[in-house]
Amino acid sequence: MEPLFDYKKFAILYVDDEEKSLKYFQRAFGGKFRVFVASNAKDGYHILEERKDEIGILLTDQRMPGEKGVELLGKAKALKPDIIRILVTAYSDFDAAIDAVNTGMIYKYISKPWDVADLEITLRRALEYFMMHFERNQLMRQKFTALHKTLILDRVVGLTVLASGITHVYRNSVEAVRSFMEIDSMNPSTDDLQISELNNPNLYRKLYMQTREQIRRVIDLLQLEEMSTAGDSGVEGLSDVQADAVLQKVLDSYRTQFEQKCIDVRLDIGRCPRSMTSEPMRFEKLQNLIVQNLLLYVPEHSPVHITLEPGGDEPSDTQLLIRMEEGADKTPISGTRAILDPFFTSDALMHHLGLNLLAICLLTYHLGGTMSYKSMEGTIRNRLDISIPLRLVRGPASPTELVALEKALINEALWETVISQMED
Repeated sequence: MEPLFDYKKFAILYVDDEEKSLKYFQRAFGGKFRVFVASNAKDGYHILEERKDEIGILLTDQRMPGEKGVELLGKAKALKPDIIRILVTAYSDFDAAIDAVNTGMIYKYISKPWDVADLEITLRRALEYFMMHFERNQLMRQKFTALHKTLILDRVVGLTVLASGITHVYRNSVEAVRSFMEIDSMNPSTDDLQISELNNPNLYRKLYMQTREQIRRVIDLLQLEEMSTAGDSGVEGLSDVQADAVLQKVLDSYRTQFEQKCIDVRLDIGRCPRSMTSEPMRFEKLQNLIVQNLLLYVPEHSPVHITLEPGGDEPSDTQLLIRMEEGADKTPISGTRAILDPFFTSDALMHHLGLNLLAICLLTYHLGGTMSYKSMEGTIRNRLDISIPLRLVRGPASPTELVALEKALINEALWETVISQMED
């Protein structure tokens, strides 16, 4: 009959400054377990750093020159919280053992000199506990991965149906959302979420409310209610727009905030087309969001270069190219993951960047334009290009799907199922 547990699947790290103890430990247990040894806390921690995925138990003596055993166990807990920590103590160190137990630092303490038979039983039970916990976490990660993909898909569907639902107000909005999702190479990671949090049903309530809040903020950013008063179709009338004057006006309105952050904004309008035919309110709103985004992610004491010039693939007199260049570590597209990955929680700023970028995408595509982003090496690290036609021409409106918007955006059935399963 095959044994239930493979006791060599994970190793035991034993740390002790007494060479005899290390040799005795290896001789007694080396054939039954995988064993690593170290003669001091520094070397022990170095082994743990290098082989943390292989080690299931850290067994350490308390009294060692320099760093004590409980200090090593504390560092080990921070590095690998699930590792089984056992403290070996003499009678005179009993208080240290009690403190370690009370602070959750150790799984068990063992008195010196230890008994081989008793210690073997302890090590077997500890490895069994570790392996069962490890297998449980693996299953949780598998469940989480499937749920993670489902929620991201739901978020994408929600944004797409949002786009189709506001086609009476914003043209080409589905294309804008597609561009938003593709402009950044999103690679969601689950590192931001501890596996233990998956058992908490409040997490899923939070995600549910987060989705609703994101969409509410996008609508607020776009000021849909205000814009929809433009006419029965919700589309603003076309008229002449002075692009350079609009951008200069917006920059002037935020000049104090830029000065407070010591951000030097240089505007180059030398080759800017004199006028264009577009929607004045939405064009100004687009410039406003662009400048807000710069204030969000560009760090203090940084230069920003904005250029207005003829551009695009078409002849130079048909497009206005708005180019923003700067050297920030955070990019104008860094927030896409915060929108599409519901488990991304590490940086609140990314959340705002993503919402702003989504609103910028919707406005750009509504005005007949396109967006592109390039990351570069050197002083200038980010370049965001927005190309808008100088003569906006409207085609027929797309059908509205407001009912579908509400159903897919909130997706009550999915959320209720997830929450009820976690509560059962």
